[in-house]
Amino acid sequence: MRNRLKGDLDCIVLTALQKEPLRRYGSVEALDEDLRRHLEHRPVTAKPDDPWYRTQRFIRRHPTGIAALAVVAILLVFGMVALIWQARLTLHARQGAALGSLWFTPFWIITSGVALAGCSAAVYFFRPHPRQMTGALVGGIAYALSYIGQYWMGFTLGWWRSRLPESSDPLGIVSAPVFVLVAIVGAVVILILSAVGHRFGWKAQLLSIVLLALLQAGRDRVWFTKVLPVMTSETGMVPFLSGAAIYMIGFSVGLLCARWVGREHR
Repeated sequence: MRNRLKGDLDCIVLTALQKEPLRRYGSVEALDEDLRRHLEHRPVTAKPDDPWYRTQRFIRRHPTGIAALAVVAILLVFGMVALIWQARLTLHARQGAALGSLWFTPFWIITSGVALAGCSAAVYFFRPHPRQMTGALVGGIAYALSYIGQYWMGFTLGWWRSRLPESSDPLGIVSAPVFVLVAIVGAVVILILSAVGHRFGWKAQLLSIVLLALLQAGRDRVWFTKVLPVMTSETGMVPFLSGAAIYMIGFSVGLLCARWVGREHR
């Protein structure tokens, strides 16, 4: 009982006992509705609403559905591993020979599915209003420009080199379909970074941007040179930190664009 009072019930009781009328429940029906929402594991009005709280309530309401989603996620992971394994076998078997432009299509198809699923989940849990969603999409486009620009610069300066003789960009990274996909992923990241800033402040948001950019730059090198070895990357801190810096700029500009679009529509 004590643990339950530390959560929703605590907020309900404290709201009912507020001295200021505007901070109390407006009626007995409002109090009864919040108690009913608590019993049904839905978010209560007495507690500040945020994505983390909504996520906790959603998991409590749908434990079976969450378990099913976990199974689907595991299957997707195994499917991705199988695709990467097959791609590695294809690369090894036809090393030095032309592979054409369609061998990586299944990889991008499953990646697109995961990205769209993540975007749908973000929209559900963050519940952005149309202005915020528009801002997140604009921010995602800004991030996609930094993503494509990072690889374009790397190809131009020789920091990224293809292992396939027929293409300097074997995965079609600098292309319109990949740009759209990265913009969708970027919109989700912008929503998450905005939520981090709203909940923990700008310092936590800045730290998240730096860490995310460093992880992204490191992931690129591991993913495209080791896991799916279609390219080689220049070693050294300058290429790595340059790529991370471009990602930081992309995340930062994306957040600024999202805020600007939101304010412009008020």
